[in-house]
Amino acid sequence: MKKSFLSKICILLVAITCFTMLGLTGCSLILGSEPEEPPAEEQIVPFEYIVSFVTQSDTVVESQTVKDGQKVTKPSDPVKISSTEDYKFEGWYNGEELWDFDNDVVKGDMTLVARWTVENRYSPDYVIE
Repeated sequence: MKKSFLSKICILLVAITCFTMLGLTGCSLILGSEPEEPPAEEQIVPFEYIVSFVTQSDTVVESQTVKDGQKVTKPSDPVKISSTEDYKFEGWYNGEELWDFDNDVVKGDMTLVARWTVENRYSPDYVIE
């Protein structure tokens, strides 16, 4: 009888020691509750990058701040006006590659540049008197 009582006390002491060493978070994990959110300084925050736009026209497109691995919001197409040429906007390029706003994601600071083609050239008619 004495052994049985001592065994129960030993088991109880071991259990109390384990719970004390694990702390409240460890106990909550054992009991099946959700773990606490780590403090803000320990949370992993994705990098944010700046995406700039060069229109090569009078149109201004604001830069965007985009998180790592996210997509850029496609801006409105810029307009390029000239009295001697008709320009057609071809798209936004990252280097030599056309940027695909539906699929491409940001992996660092970058500049997207508008690319244009000339559709018509006009010669002004001058009348000299």
